[in-house]
Amino acid sequence: MAVTVDGTCDILGIWAGDGGEGAKYWLHVFTELKNRGLDDVLMLVCDGLKGLPEAVETVWPRTIVQTCVVHLLRNSFRYAARQDWDKVAKALKPVYTAPSEDAATERFRSPGAPSIRRS
Repeated sequence: MAVTVDGTCDILGIWAGDGGEGAKYWLHVFTELKNRGLDDVLMLVCDGLKGLPEAVETVWPRTIVQTCVVHLLRNSFRYAARQDWDKVAKALKPVYTAPSEDAATERFRSPGAPSIRRS
């Protein structure tokens, strides 16, 4: 799926893979899209698959690759005990809802930000 510069959503295609989603697979998909006329991709939001950023860079070198917020949060929970997940989610919300990277950094470093401590 894509969102154009005017905000229109467009379905780019559906691919049935053979079970692998590595860099080689994504390079094939991106090359096919480029050959069909997709000249440029400003930003690619993905779930953090290894090799995907390198594959998109090969086809569209100026593309910004960003991991989706939901996947970033899920990955953050791996570093906390289950009983702390609610605290982690509450502490991260002001960061990922910040309007800019500077604001997010400020919120992250803020002395008033909720902290997670082991008892």
